[in-house]
Amino acid sequence: MGQGGVEVARHLGASLAITTATSTAKAEQSRTAGYEVIDLSRESLRDGVARLTDRKGVDVVLDGVAGPITVQALGALAQGGTLISIGYSAGMQAEINVTDLIWKAAHVHGFLFALFTQEQVNTANAKLLNLVARKEITPLVDRVFPLEQAGEAQRHLIEGGPFGRVLLSL
Repeated sequence: MGQGGVEVARHLGASLAITTATSTAKAEQSRTAGYEVIDLSRESLRDGVARLTDRKGVDVVLDGVAGPITVQALGALAQGGTLISIGYSAGMQAEINVTDLIWKAAHVHGFLFALFTQEQVNTANAKLLNLVARKEITPLVDRVFPLEQAGEAQRHLIEGGPFGRVLLSL
């Protein structure tokens, strides 16, 4: 799960919340920022989770990447664990190992904001902003761009590999 998901999971009482990094440099940045991280350039998600959980697996995976990482995410689940697909930045197609579904009694869910009413979304956003205001969660911000530089912000996301959120200011 990403940094934001880790922050929320910690706030909700998760005993262990793990993020991933695609390079050793980003993994070190994550560790310095206080995150438990798996460096995907050095080990697979499945192997990293096994190492960090004494081979038990995790109860929940928030998969915002999809593509080739989904099979590893499913394999990283504990018995009865849940994979929640929240994005597909690495591709819309994913192969899975059906034995992971069966032997782990795994659950797979898709997440879509459209399933919630505007009131529910507003309530969730207000709760999150309140947590930020009280500094109970602290989102990392890589860079803030003025709205007029939205194209440059997009390029930074694609090419720069930011560490933290990229924001647009009005």
